[in-house]
Amino acid sequence: MVVGKELGVGRVEVVGWDFANSQYLPRLTTLWVEDAIPVVSLFSSGETLAAVAPNHNTLLEVPTSLMPKLWPWLIVFPLYVLLMGPGTWLIVKRRRRPLLVWVLIPLWIALATVGLSLWLGGAFAHTFPMVNEIALVSVPAPGLPARVVQSTALFAPRAGNLRWEMEGAPRPLLGCFDFDIGYYGEGKSFPADVTWTETGARVDTEHPLGPLTWGAEGLTTAPEITADLAWASGWNGSSGHSLIRGTLQSSVPLQHLNLLLEGGDYRVALTGTVPANMQLEITQPVTVEQTNSFTYNELCGVRSSDYYYPYYATPPSIPSHPGEQDTRARRCYLTAITAGVPFPHERLRGTWMGETCWLVAVPCPTFYSGSVHISSESLAVSAENGWADEDGYVYVSMPDTTVDYTLPFFLVPREISRLTLEFQTRDWPSDGTLKFSDVITVEFWNWTMEHWVAISTPEVGTSLTVGGVQAQQFLDAMGKLRLRLTPSTDVPPIKVLITIDGTR
Repeated sequence: MVVGKELGVGRVEVVGWDFANSQYLPRLTTLWVEDAIPVVSLFSSGETLAAVAPNHNTLLEVPTSLMPKLWPWLIVFPLYVLLMGPGTWLIVKRRRRPLLVWVLIPLWIALATVGLSLWLGGAFAHTFPMVNEIALVSVPAPGLPARVVQSTALFAPRAGNLRWEMEGAPRPLLGCFDFDIGYYGEGKSFPADVTWTETGARVDTEHPLGPLTWGAEGLTTAPEITADLAWASGWNGSSGHSLIRGTLQSSVPLQHLNLLLEGGDYRVALTGTVPANMQLEITQPVTVEQTNSFTYNELCGVRSSDYYYPYYATPPSIPSHPGEQDTRARRCYLTAITAGVPFPHERLRGTWMGETCWLVAVPCPTFYSGSVHISSESLAVSAENGWADEDGYVYVSMPDTTVDYTLPFFLVPREISRLTLEFQTRDWPSDGTLKFSDVITVEFWNWTMEHWVAISTPEVGTSLTVGGVQAQQFLDAMGKLRLRLTPSTDVPPIKVLITIDGTR
């Protein structure tokens, strides 16, 4: 039974569940999937947190890291060859007993095999079982209980009988890791016996062949994490790039801090570390990454690595009337990583790794009044009848390729004084000898007059400035700039560098 009701600025749900009845367990997978907080809306497809890939990747990297580098083998191998060849020959020659060859060569092989087995056995004896635990914790407001969604992956190929006591309310145990296909198969049966208890569950299995993965959830007390941030413009008050200024403070050490804006649709990197019980002042240029430009993206992880926590971002909603404030724009979160997990296990011998990804609701940065200078790093790019890559280059191969450049809602200026564009390509020289107008037609959409306006494109590497009323009409109330590109010949990838000057 699930009963829910709106209360204040949130929602309260009372859940009564019989964990012993397995037919009801899949319902838990999607119970909170529509929550506004991204940390509990991990997979819109209904997969459980147990399907998170970094558990397996991290576990399987540990045995590989124990293998010695190449150079120790290059030292040991010649010694082994000397024993097998010249060493055996010298012993046989001194003893004048050729039959010793049949004894010594097997002896060297046996010694090498035993030595290697003892070394690897000793190393792996302290390695297995390997446990990796990842917790995603959402803090809705200071002083409120924090919600934990924690996953555990365990790899114990040397174990005959394995028992694991699980804290927290167990999530559905669906599927297992399949080495044949290389990923977590949700449709497979869970290869262990599970006993449900009042405080959690117990997992029992014999001779586990591969990593076991499961999840649990519950409540915990959050550390004191505060953020007092504000938008600023330029360095030392001068006109320049938009900045975020303010202070961060935490009762525990934090790593990889990011600010999520508009309900998690945009991310701004803040700082790498925050020491415990120390107020840290930051001044950070705003280079925004739009997380909903892909199917899923990392939440707390480090970019360009396998170290991530995937989630599905929700596309930003559009206000029904121009100038109407979107409620999503008022939702901001601070993400960070700490060592350890809220539901620790009884330590097993072996290798244990654990970390927590915190998602803390914080006040959104306050806006400033004055000049604003916005560069292309803050724009999201999308294309129709063509495509745009991660670097912002647009591939134009057919007429009427429409390209939208969208500002984050929190950076849209109230008035625009100047719009500057510069066209670049990867392949053409920027020596001023080639004009884009010779090979491509560029048009801007006028949102006020509702028609296309052709412009005279500049030479490669030079800029084009549009000012006054026309610049204001090229950018709509939601911060969208629309271009239409029509090639007259083969055109290499084009990148449009856009700079917007105005006031808020």
